[in-house]
Amino acid sequence: MKQILFSPTLRKRKPKITSQESLVNPHFLEQELSELWGEVQDLCAHNKLDEAYNKLTPYCLQINDSKYIPFLNLAGLIALQLNKLDDGLSWLSQSNLLDPDQIEVHYNLSIIHEQKKDYKSALKHLSKSLELNPKHPDSLYNRANILETLGFYEAALLDIQELIKLDQSANTYNLFGLIEHGLKNYPHALKLFNQSLELDSQNIEVLNNLAITYKNKKDHTHAKNTLIKALELNPNIPLTLNNL
Repeated sequence: MKQILFSPTLRKRKPKITSQESLVNPHFLEQELSELWGEVQDLCAHNKLDEAYNKLTPYCLQINDSKYIPFLNLAGLIALQLNKLDDGLSWLSQSNLLDPDQIEVHYNLSIIHEQKKDYKSALKHLSKSLELNPKHPDSLYNRANILETLGFYEAALLDIQELIKLDQSANTYNLFGLIEHGLKNYPHALKLFNQSLELDSQNIEVLNNLAITYKNKKDHTHAKNTLIKALELNPNIPLTLNNL
């Protein structure tokens, strides 16, 4: 039988950052700060993030009142988008100290900690976010995602089973499939990956996951055909068939 070379790891989407639109507009602030808020939002809308960040941060350095939290949150969000992880961690941690019950702040802090591979802290913030709102879809997804990465499949399964009630997206089915794959429940994993592909038929990462699962079931024919389909969609992806 011809050898099939697979991408070495199962794949899943990266966590998304909470959007700026979810932040509270500080309409109650002084005129100068209200104008600053508008200017920074306009710069962000035109993708001038560095300029927006440089304009915003001198004010944030002086904040020690919870009513100015939206500025800290926005600075943290921009820093995160600029991949300034330590800056983002600093601004959002300051915001969290002023008000520890902000779901989105805990969520975005979890993203920073995850990117820094501090999974314990990431899970702590996600758990706090879910304590505040047990049906927060992004927190459920990301906690299941991290638990799956760490190999805690049973714990991840509990979160994904709750998430699937709220979100039947291709990404959710894919993560569910990854968790079932980790539990070696290959028939259900195959079903979930196929459900993901029904919603996003050209998702190469899901095709890769499907092929790996077929391989683990010793179904080399379906594994090979699945990877061929992925390569037809994009010949340049790092999924290769040897000696076809």
